[in-house]
Amino acid sequence: MIKNKKIVVSVHDIAPRFYKECFEIFRRLDELEIKQRTLLITPNFAGKFPIDKDDNFIQMMNQEKQKGAELALHGLVHQNFEFFRKDYVEAKSSLKQGIEMFENAFEFFPRGFVAPQWLQSKGSLKVLRELDFYYTATLRTLKYSDGTVYKTYPYNFDWGNSFLDKITAYLNEFAVSFRKTGLIRFAVHPMDIPNGVFNKEMKMLSKLIINGWKPVSYENLKD
Repeated sequence: MIKNKKIVVSVHDIAPRFYKECFEIFRRLDELEIKQRTLLITPNFAGKFPIDKDDNFIQMMNQEKQKGAELALHGLVHQNFEFFRKDYVEAKSSLKQGIEMFENAFEFFPRGFVAPQWLQSKGSLKVLRELDFYYTATLRTLKYSDGTVYKTYPYNFDWGNSFLDKITAYLNEFAVSFRKTGLIRFAVHPMDIPNGVFNKEMKMLSKLIINGWKPVSYENLKD
């Protein structure tokens, strides 16, 4: 049944640094009518691209939200496995900085947080609970504040090496072909475009939609 075939398409590393790539990703997802998608926004990518200082970026993201996309928080600067290495105090400081920049840009509190590389420390997870985030995603799980946990592994195509990315794309295509029901987490990155795997991703998504997989965002998954 369609209710048992859900796919969360999350676009990672969204920042002014990748404005052109994000624009192309959104255009292609629109063509596939994947309106509900989770956009993972990095507040200050590499410490050089603050989201609350770029009006064009803010406008694009507000337009995405109006179309049905979810805006969520994705790290702070996205460097050096930042939330995997941080203790409680460091994680709390970084999260508060990220939240402040997010709220300055979009005027609301993000419901979800996904760390870069899906890696978080115990201290980071504790801070998320204290700050009342609705959900967070790790490499193997999707956790909601009411205690609901989904055990899923994301289909990812950006491992920092273009050759590895292409090999992974073929392996993911093979693995997805066997999925019949359940939840699929499908991660898209701006660097997938220059790395040459983006078109294959879109073909995979097209097949999944044709085969009855329903696109949902993380915040609406349980509805």
